[in-house]
Amino acid sequence: MRSGILTHTGVFHSASLSAACISCPHSAPEELGRVRRRECPLDKSSVRVGWKPVGGRRTLIVVCDPSQGGSNRIGNKLLGATAEAIEALTMPLVNELVEEAQQRDAQRAAEARKKEEERERRLRILVHNLRSLNAKSRQALNLIITEDALSSASDKKRAIRDALSRNAASAARAVMSVLKSVSLTATDIRAWEHLMDGSTFSRRQRSSHPIHKVAMLTGNVFWQDFDSRDIRVDYGSSTDYVSAHFETFSAGLTLLMENAAKYCAPGSRITFSYATEIHGRRPYIVVRIAMRSMYVEPDEREQIWTEGYSGREAAKTARKGSGIGLSVALALFRMGDAHIDMLCGDICQTMNGVRFADNEYQLRVPVA
Repeated sequence: MRSGILTHTGVFHSASLSAACISCPHSAPEELGRVRRRECPLDKSSVRVGWKPVGGRRTLIVVCDPSQGGSNRIGNKLLGATAEAIEALTMPLVNELVEEAQQRDAQRAAEARKKEEERERRLRILVHNLRSLNAKSRQALNLIITEDALSSASDKKRAIRDALSRNAASAARAVMSVLKSVSLTATDIRAWEHLMDGSTFSRRQRSSHPIHKVAMLTGNVFWQDFDSRDIRVDYGSSTDYVSAHFETFSAGLTLLMENAAKYCAPGSRITFSYATEIHGRRPYIVVRIAMRSMYVEPDEREQIWTEGYSGREAAKTARKGSGIGLSVALALFRMGDAHIDMLCGDICQTMNGVRFADNEYQLRVPVA
């Protein structure tokens, strides 16, 4: 014959009760504190059932003990004593479990809020970037013909042709600027879309790309910027292929080149070189981008990868950015198992109060 105690909430079970007892179909009286005698459907023995408060919670208690007889008043006392014993034995553990569950819920809620805030912040950055690129495109086109002049012209096509013929050099620069803005707009949209989704790309999701061609495609977007500052770019030579997700990888490389275009010394040179190296038993193509760019203090060399940080030398110039480029590039490269680092050299040149050093990006990309 069975004997033991069962609670409806599953807080306390006697070891002598079987699985059938634990799933007992008995219903209890609705009134708190009322006790009823029931017949066990398994062995027809007598059991006591009733609702009792355990730790302030309405709990069904079933006492299975055929030796217990007497009136419901005696049964009520028995269930009351059982409830007190259960509370003394289990409530500290129950409270601890409840507290842990509440802490986990609060942590998950905080993480969800943080993730949503991060998405909103990144969306604001994207909108800002797109507006800035749009403004630059309009500014470039105004160098050919102003919006007022175009809107007041009766023959708009003829007005544009005349403007182009009068100032072909400015027109060429404007077209290059617009093409750059279009390219960067597409890059921004693709990059931020993946960033906001928190994407990562396994080897199966990546494809094979010639690293030299990708470097030239991304760098040529900034041809006008380099030319205006007399910066020459040597893309070297390589027949190596890398395993990369093209949209995020090219977007990250574009951000590196944009950074170089802003912070390299006028009249300097940017040189690409390529080598195959083993890291963690895996082969990588290491792309080294050597340049003379703004000096980075030793205490800044970790911070430059932090979003919102802009270097001290950059702060001396009108070229100071918002500290977004390198942090986003780092995140984009990591999505496809690529790694970026920067070797910072010592001061070797000063121009207009701005210090420059021979620095080098080291980009490590899995071999295809």
